[in-house]
Order: sequence, then C-alpha cells, then structure tokens
Amino acid sequence: MNASDNVQDALIDDDAVAARHLRALETATSIGLDTEFIRDRTYYPRLCLLQIKVASAANLCLDPLRLDKDLLGRKLAAFGGVTVIHSAAQDLEVLRHDLKFTPANLFDTQVAASMLGMSDQIGYAGLVEELFDTRPPKGQTRTDWSRRPLSAAQLHYAHADVEYLCAIHEALCARLEAEGKLDWFAEESRRLAASVERDARCRLIERHRAGAELPAPRQGCFLDLLLWREDTASRLDRPREWIVSTADLLAVARNNPHTPSELEGCTRLNAAQTRKFGREVLRISRRSRPREQPVWPAIDPLDADERKMLKTLQRRIRGLGAELKASPTLLATRQDLECLLRGRRGRLDEGWRARAVKPRLLDAF
Repeated sequence: MNASDNVQDALIDDDAVAARHLRALETATSIGLDTEFIRDRTYYPRLCLLQIKVASAANLCLDPLRLDKDLLGRKLAAFGGVTVIHSAAQDLEVLRHDLKFTPANLFDTQVAASMLGMSDQIGYAGLVEELFDTRPPKGQTRTDWSRRPLSAAQLHYAHADVEYLCAIHEALCARLEAEGKLDWFAEESRRLAASVERDARCRLIERHRAGAELPAPRQGCFLDLLLWREDTASRLDRPREWIVSTADLLAVARNNPHTPSELEGCTRLNAAQTRKFGREVLRISRRSRPREQPVWPAIDPLDADERKMLKTLQRRIRGLGAELKASPTLLATRQDLECLLRGRRGRLDEGWRARAVKPRLLDAF
C-alpha cells in the first residue's frame, strides 16, 4: 500500500510523509504505542509494524520494513512525554533492537490494571471493554505482519490496537491517584525497567531453573553451554532451540561427554547440529570447571509446618488483595512468600511492598 496523507486508512511507507506526521510528537504529552513483529525463525524479533496514537492527531501505522529505522528511532527518542504500552515487555525488546529506542517514561497499562485489582494478565481488548464498555476488533492475531500489502482489515485491527491507549492511561492514572497508588506504580515501573536491563547471565539463571536438578559440580557446565548458545543464536539470528535444545544441553552437562560418540549417545542432536556445533559443545563440556558456589543453590522442600504457614500467608494475600483492590499475585507471588518464610531477601523487602504488604504478613507468624 502506498503512502497516503489519509493516514487513518493507510500504511505509511514514505520517509517524508512519516517525518511530517511524526511532528505531532513534538507537542504531545503522551502517546499510545504498539508493535507487530515476527520471530518464529529468528533470535531477534523482526519489527513489521509500528502503531502510534497521538491524542491530538490521527493514528499512525508506520512500515519499518520500508522506512528509515534511524528516523523512527530518533523521532521516538526525542519525544519527552509518557509512552503508553499494554503488556510492554515484548514491545520493549523489539523497539530496543530494531529502533535503538527505550521509552524514558513508560506507562504499562497491564501493570497499572493489576495494581487496581484487575487480572494480572488482562488483555488490551478486555481492558478496553472493562473501562469503556466496547470491544476492539479481533481476528488478526495470527497475521503474518511481514507480508505486503496489508489488507484493510489488517490495518483496521492495527489502528484499533492503539486507539484507546491514551484514554486508558488517563482513566487508570485517575484511579491510581484516587487510591493513593501513583507512587506504587512509579516504583513498580522502575523495578520492571531495571529487570529488563539485567545482564544475560542473570536472565539465563532465572529462565532455566532446571539447572537446579544437576549435581552442583555440573551446574557451571550447563551455564557455560547456555551462554554459548545465547551468543551463537544471537550471532546467527536463529532461535535458541534451533542451535541445540535445552534438553540436549542438560544431557551434556549431566553426562559430561568427551568424544563424538559419547555426545551422540546422550543427546538427540541431528547430523547438521553435530557437524556445526558438536565440537564446540564437547570443548565446553571438557573444559568447564565447577564454581565455588552452585549456580542454582539447592533449596530444601518446605516442611509440614512451613507448608501450613504458606497457606496462611496465601489466604492473607488474597484478603489483602481484596482490601487494597489490587491483584494478589502482584502483591506477592508464591516465590515471594517462600522467601519471607525462609528469611531470604526478596521483593517484599523493597519499595511499596515493604511498606504496604510485608508488615501485614509478619503478624501471621
């Protein structure tokens, strides 16, 4: 579809037209933003569509497959207001990779909704229906957004995905302020932003808790293999599991193969994987050395008294969620409660949870 000044009905794929319409960001205080991307055959998500809602202007559907990505990134980076995104984690990843842009002032509507007692996983359509008693169009969730031209139905769906974001931001901000939770939300947003920037090693350890099943001396090997796979997948821009599956990495760490035949005996690597990556996998297996401390420290199961106390704490959290009009899971997860039981530092020791949640749980002991 060619560029058109009737942007409400068009996919903008001309740099001059995009630059002209993006001037609306210069005076906006907030924008709604959404992305469409694909990543089924790549390590990095591939940005295929960028939708922007500016309250004082028409919605924009921008084509990053044809537009200058540096232009898009610069225009977004220069915007100084609030960027409103629903369930932002995946959008942030693709924006950071493709446009080198991370919002300085992010408002995640899903997080705000959960802080106001709605479901942790409430979708955009459900939130629109909850707040405005209407429902955006459905039917394009399985679209291949990399194909061109996009149909009128696809563009209508894409526009609708940002249509209500600024209004949602206003409505949720008003509720957060009325319930005295604006500070909570600001703290939670900073915590989530910091978690996105954690180093790859920490993210891998959190994502692959199956490493705790390995003997402590072999956990370091599993982490070394995970780090190698991450580097290889990113360099080749291929899905992690296409390199070597997590199950095979665990098998290598557990069995410590030293020869090609031993590797073949303990994994399901196909011929192509063995040819491309087998030598390096064996090298890591042979050379990896135990860490001084386990990568995934063993944690004893809860005993009978602790399980009983955990149930008491879970009831308290459900009651506190109803009292505070906030999602119980946002207040404290099972992992948070187990940290409290075991005397380990966790989210309940930080920020608004330390002030508003933890003291209400301690009196259960």
